[in-house]
Amino acid sequence: MRHKIGTAAAAALLAMAMAAPACAQGPEITVQRPAAKGDTLQVTLSIQEPSQSAHALLCRLGYDKTQLQLESAEILPGSGKQAGNTNGTAKNTRTAGVVSVEWHDLDSAFTGGEVLQLQFTALCDFTETTLEVQDVQLAAMQNGAAKKLTAKTATATVSGGIQPGDADLNGSVDTDDLLLLRRALAGLEPMPGCTFGADVNGSGDVDTDDLLLLRRALAGLEEISNSSGEFSCTLS
Repeated sequence: MRHKIGTAAAAALLAMAMAAPACAQGPEITVQRPAAKGDTLQVTLSIQEPSQSAHALLCRLGYDKTQLQLESAEILPGSGKQAGNTNGTAKNTRTAGVVSVEWHDLDSAFTGGEVLQLQFTALCDFTETTLEVQDVQLAAMQNGAAKKLTAKTATATVSGGIQPGDADLNGSVDTDDLLLLRRALAGLEPMPGCTFGADVNGSGDVDTDDLLLLRRALAGLEEISNSSGEFSCTLS
């Protein structure tokens, strides 16, 4: 059975979750998902393994404004959640953007999972970008009092951009990519202008090692590193 908690208790709970000063630098998630200028990237942020169920959460996610332009921010299901694109409030610079999440719900609880979905446009070609997880604070009501909690990890699940192995940049990895890579390495066909997809192993070069890895991956014998698009950092 769920019990309503008064507005004063709600205010105290949220205040505790937001009490910690802004971090000078938070843990970073390195997103090894190549993108070409104009590509769309979807990023879903998850917070895992809170020490117990939480009723309030604060999180800020920093991103590189020289590489990414924020198009939209959506708080994922749960009443009482609020979001704001502070766009540099926590780091007021020309290169750093910040998206903030403030969530509180005294009639339900956060036990870990997705909290934020973002859509970005790539402003330039890049092989990786960095997201900074700032000020993750959680709190719960326990015996009528607010209690601070901790969480272990944050994960960014990324889709869009260029998937390793997508040599022809059509959005899928298949035998057409293998054929293109084989012909390009033999000098029979030019590679697309952006070669990030053809660099299957992420070495920085397109060579026969990439061809071998792609062939094995398509045969189900080997996985392409980071093809799942999940990247994590430790919070505690």
